[in-house]
Amino acid sequence: MRKIIFSLMFLLCCWMLPAQSVDIENALVDAVAAYEAGNLDAAERALLKLHAADSTNDAVLYYLAMCEWEKDYQESAVAHLKKAAELDSTNTWYRSALANIYLGRGDYAAAAPLMEKLIVEEPATFSNPYMLTVLGDHSLQQYKDSLAMTYFERALMLDPLYAPAELGRAQVFDIRHNYIGYFSSLTNVVVNADVKPDIKVQYIKHMYENVTPQFYWVWGDQMNKLVDTLTVIHPDDIPSQELKLQTCFIKRDMRAAIERCGIIARLAAEQGDASKLAEAYGNTGDIYHEIGDEKNSFRFYEAALKADPGYVPTLNNYAYYLSLKGKSLRKALKMSKVTIEKEPDNATYLDTYAWILHLLGRDAEAKPYFKHAMIYGGRESATVLEHYSEVLRALGENDLADYYKRLSEQKEK
Repeated sequence: MRKIIFSLMFLLCCWMLPAQSVDIENALVDAVAAYEAGNLDAAERALLKLHAADSTNDAVLYYLAMCEWEKDYQESAVAHLKKAAELDSTNTWYRSALANIYLGRGDYAAAAPLMEKLIVEEPATFSNPYMLTVLGDHSLQQYKDSLAMTYFERALMLDPLYAPAELGRAQVFDIRHNYIGYFSSLTNVVVNADVKPDIKVQYIKHMYENVTPQFYWVWGDQMNKLVDTLTVIHPDDIPSQELKLQTCFIKRDMRAAIERCGIIARLAAEQGDASKLAEAYGNTGDIYHEIGDEKNSFRFYEAALKADPGYVPTLNNYAYYLSLKGKSLRKALKMSKVTIEKEPDNATYLDTYAWILHLLGRDAEAKPYFKHAMIYGGRESATVLEHYSEVLRALGENDLADYYKRLSEQKEK
């Protein structure tokens, strides 16, 4: 929060206006007070009058720019700050404000030169972890990884726990294929108590989503250790536990995955999160189905729908697996109908619903749903294509059925 006393002292100490009358100086002080009190309209009106009286008053230009920036008049704010800095090139606060406006607009290319000069001119004030890290990020964008590393390490010398700088350092290590350093930096972030769990999850999840099989073959143990450390530090954080579940799937350790789903379900129940509880039970049901335990699979599907009757992934999977068994088809149809009502353009859900209609002998009703599925990705699935061909054949459209059957066979190759 801005402090009016500081601003007034700053104004009087740094922006003395010996050539102006006492009345104008008092009007400027009143305008600053209005600005500090949050009365931007009054402050702006007063400052515009002062600017009209003297367009060379750099203090007026500065506060006018601050009002304009807070009112989202970005171009005017930048123009007035530039003019203020031209009138008093020694005033680092003008350039600092201009740099902050550029940063707020995401214009790092314009902010960086100002920040570099400010750090040189007043290192005690401006050489801080935030500014150094911003410069490091900008250097990375310019493919200057050595300069970026210099900025990140300077930031970490000032604050060894400054996570944005550590993450920046990790990026440089990644670019250089120095994965020992990369995992060391990520570990520092994971164990940092000042970093929120969701930030840690975000970075590790991004790593998993972009990893190649070759990379995982070499560095998988290090990746998994990061996740293990995360779950130890944040045992009650569901996204962290979900990341651990993902590693179980990658390693095809289905028993460990079932155990992790149980942990997630317990946390979701304790935290009153019905959606996550349904997801955990639904995932458990999927795993049991994959390992051939149909009884437990259906039991957990029932539990998922008890937690959240509208949980679409389980409604679809449960309905489809019932259709494969030829059991409870009317129940399956009812569940499947909910999925296409909620996601009418989902080709997988459309296929399930239409296939159950076919099994119930309602092929004419099924056909429009398959046609809709073809528009929204169904042509990419051998299963959907094969199902459609069977419905067409049941309707006597044999030529078209043969066509989709051939497409299905091509997809399976």
